[in-house]
Amino acid sequence: MTKRFIETSLRLLFVALVITLIVPLGEGTAVEEGMVLYLSFDEDGDPTDSSDNPTDVTVHGTLNKADDQFGGHAIEFDGDSANFIEVAHASKLVGMEALTIAAWAMTTNADALARGIVSKRAGFNNADVYQVFSWNDVKMYARVNAQNSEQTQMVSETVLESDVWYHFVVVFDGNAPETERGKMYVNGTLEGMFSHPDRAIGDSDASLWIGTLNGGYAQTWLGLIDELRVFDRALSEDDILQLIAGPTPVKPRGKLATTWARIKHQ
Repeated sequence: MTKRFIETSLRLLFVALVITLIVPLGEGTAVEEGMVLYLSFDEDGDPTDSSDNPTDVTVHGTLNKADDQFGGHAIEFDGDSANFIEVAHASKLVGMEALTIAAWAMTTNADALARGIVSKRAGFNNADVYQVFSWNDVKMYARVNAQNSEQTQMVSETVLESDVWYHFVVVFDGNAPETERGKMYVNGTLEGMFSHPDRAIGDSDASLWIGTLNGGYAQTWLGLIDELRVFDRALSEDDILQLIAGPTPVKPRGKLATTWARIKHQ
């Protein structure tokens, strides 16, 4: 049992206790407002978009399901470039003045290769509007309007360990001051605030990719991805805590019990 595992477990338990004090135990909250993509991966068959006006989701290659941290299912990626998920382009996924990307992820073999969790681009600097991925120093990276990647990149403080669940949230707010437009949260903790020159997400008709940075990329995610959401607004810290706690109008769950179950499965 590593020090990182103990710290993560205690942090998530603390978040669960806070949530029980500040959020009613109803079936869902206003946190889901503005959700333009939701992949729970709990369906019996192929994954589907459970947000309003759902877009098409296609599984490429072979992907298996595995037990997730909630008692449901997550999608398991094996690192093979042929195995990934494609979400068809929809106008709701681009052009917004604010963006939040949230997901649970676990790597089963932490390395320094670029491995995508979610990405909307045709290729690097080609219709390239946003992505979240692991990379150098085994940290999490995020980019928004990545044509000027040095000016638009966010990097976590957390160094990923194998076989540990992490909750990642990336927020872009074009209405915020330039020096505060980008934020990255790991397990509910703000790990960085980043400057960004743009006020809105760019336009792109590229597909949105899960488990890879784009079609034909050299490698995919190696591990599990679960509960992936995209919003057309900047979530608050309270919103993020509610996502970590688990319940949604689409897939309601008890807050404290499921968070404790998540800790026990790490």
